[in-house]
Amino acid sequence: MGSKAPAAANTHGVYFHSPLCGTCKVAKRMIKVMEETFPHFEIREVNINEEMALAHSLKVTSIPCLIIFQEEREAERLYAFRSLEHLYTKLKPYTVVERLHKSFLLDQTKGD
Repeated sequence: MGSKAPAAANTHGVYFHSPLCGTCKVAKRMIKVMEETFPHFEIREVNINEEMALAHSLKVTSIPCLIIFQEEREAERLYAFRSLEHLYTKLKPYTVVERLHKSFLLDQTKGD
């Protein structure tokens, strides 16, 4: 998890975890797969033990937690990662790929 080109419309995720949390480790592996799937969707990693004030200000109630921001506003919050398919379904609408697909479909309907 690191710096990448920003997603469309200034969209990114913030992943809260703790290094001692077993569920967080599983969720982190799932997030790494999503980063490979959506390479332009940035997910910033935050150790909740080191950033308690930030977690408190965002009202993070448990970990793991992934907050998706669009235009600096919270768009969605995930506490249950369930499966790769579930996470893919949740992240896809916020990705550049999905935005390009929607744009392409709109262009196709305008041409009719």
